[in-house]
Amino acid sequence: MFGELAVELLFTALSRFSVPVPDGFEVMVETGLLFISEEGVNMITNYFAFIGVSVLAVLALWIAVSVRRARVNLLAIASATLLAGLLVPIDSMALEMRTEGTEGLLITIAEDEVINDTVIAAGETIVVDGDVTGDLFAFSRRVVVNGEVSGNLITFAESITIRGDVGGSLLGASSSLEIDETSIGGDLWTFSNSLFVSSGTEVTGNSVGFAETIVFSGTVKKDLVTFAEMVEVSGEVGEDAEVFAQSLNLLGQSKIAGNVRFRGDEEDFQKSDSAFVGGAIEFPGLPEDLTPRNRYLTGDYYIRQLVRLAAAFIAGLLFLWLVPAARDVELEGGVEGLKTAGIGLVAVVSMPIIAVLFAMTLVGLPLAMLGIFFWIALIYFAKIVVAYMLGSMLLSSREEDENLALTLFVGLFGVIVAVCLPGLGGVINFLLTIIGVGMLVSLMLSYTSGR
Repeated sequence: MFGELAVELLFTALSRFSVPVPDGFEVMVETGLLFISEEGVNMITNYFAFIGVSVLAVLALWIAVSVRRARVNLLAIASATLLAGLLVPIDSMALEMRTEGTEGLLITIAEDEVINDTVIAAGETIVVDGDVTGDLFAFSRRVVVNGEVSGNLITFAESITIRGDVGGSLLGASSSLEIDETSIGGDLWTFSNSLFVSSGTEVTGNSVGFAETIVFSGTVKKDLVTFAEMVEVSGEVGEDAEVFAQSLNLLGQSKIAGNVRFRGDEEDFQKSDSAFVGGAIEFPGLPEDLTPRNRYLTGDYYIRQLVRLAAAFIAGLLFLWLVPAARDVELEGGVEGLKTAGIGLVAVVSMPIIAVLFAMTLVGLPLAMLGIFFWIALIYFAKIVVAYMLGSMLLSSREEDENLALTLFVGLFGVIVAVCLPGLGGVINFLLTIIGVGMLVSLMLSYTSGR
């Protein structure tokens, strides 16, 4: 469901702007497997600890309410607290928030300051001169990191400048991104209009960059992968260079130990006589799955839609059987219809923001995960509810409208055809989603209010 709602939409949008990108589901699966292999044990340990602490807390509260003797209450609460303390992983990191600075605009970590926690900073300008032993999350208009970050650095801003060492991976998204004489212990992932990596920068892992212009003068121990209009390389690459770009320049100081694969026109490739390439220089062009093509002329597109229809049909039958009240939901016209769509739009936009705010607190992380899953399910079942309503309208003059399966199938078929229309499909998909979410939210509100 997440692939349908987010990943596929993002990669489809990029492909319409002639930006060559890999398959979204493949990227998601590979990234998920990599994360689980490296952090899966810690993740499972922490969540079992959260579950254990929650169960013990509820147990202690139940004993305290049920048993009236003070000594028993004290003993139960003390025992539960001790067990909860033993369950929490020893190496778990705390969390520090930095959201207020000078006049609420400048967030700073002083040069002589050392923070032994994971830091989340948000403000107009963020300047980090001190050291952070955990991860650093920085969200601002301008971010400058001069100090050392022992963990991962994740930052989103209009302008980003990194001069301090990063022990883990660096992920940055901005308009302009400059990495100056920095040591990165993990991978480098960048999304920007312009990316500049200085000659004193060393990346231990891979370097992947999405930008309009990329100037890479540093050293990457593994692969260099770029998606850009213009790429200029004057640094060192330990393994292969995979370049998706309109032009590629290998300057005199560049040294690439492996192969160079330029996914562009051969005449747009320039190599200095003193540039070194240890492997082969290849011009394979774009892979078949990245070349622009008419999706309506491929058989796999219609197979995917049939699978999509079957999955939605099975999920819709189960949902409407478990929640029969959803069959009676109707969309009124005029102002009430606009109100329903407005409620859906607010729910779609606000729920992930609320989940992120909950996730910033250690206690609220499980609730945030549950909220995200609920949000995804709400969006998925929104079009199913709209499809059932559409099927009822189409079969209103027939006796078959009482048949749940037939009504749902007819409505789903109409919805899928509508969202697949060239040009208008994306708009229709969005409108049906917010309308369906609004109908489901209104149904929940009516039940909670006792109506």
